[in-house]
Amino acid sequence: MITCLLNLISLLFVMDQPAFSQSLDTSTITVNITNVRNKEGTIRLCVFKDQASFSTEQASKIMHLDKHELSGGKMTTSVELPSGTYGIAVLDDENSNDKMDYGLMMPKEGFGFSNFYLTGLSRPKFEQFKFGVSDANFSVVIKMKYM
Repeated sequence: MITCLLNLISLLFVMDQPAFSQSLDTSTITVNITNVRNKEGTIRLCVFKDQASFSTEQASKIMHLDKHELSGGKMTTSVELPSGTYGIAVLDDENSNDKMDYGLMMPKEGFGFSNFYLTGLSRPKFEQFKFGVSDANFSVVIKMKYM
C-alpha cells in the first residue's frame, strides 16, 4: 500500500514537470500600440502561429485590453509566449462586439499588425508581420490604421 502511494506521488511529480519547465521557456513580449483614435471600447489582441491559423482566424491567444491606460493614442501591454514564431493582429473594437465592423465594404474600426503597417487595401500575409521569440525579451510596435 505504501509503495502504491509513493508511486502515485512520484507520478504526479513527473506529470507536473513539463508545465514547470515550459514556464521557464517563455519570453515577455512588450507590445506598443500607437495611433489609437479614442478611448471607446476595447483593444482585441490576437496571437497567431502561422498563415493557416491567421487565415482561419484561430488565434492561439486572445487578450482584451481596456483602453483606460491609453495616453496620447498610445498604450503598452505585455504578452508571455514560449519560443517560436508568432504574429500579432490587433483590432480597435470601439463598440466591444468582438468583431470588425464594416461600412460600405471598408472597416469602420482600426486594426494593426506586429512590426508592419498596412499601406494597401488587402489583408497582409502572415510572413509580413511575423516575428521570432527566443530567450531574449523584446518588443513589437503596432501602428493602428483606420480607413
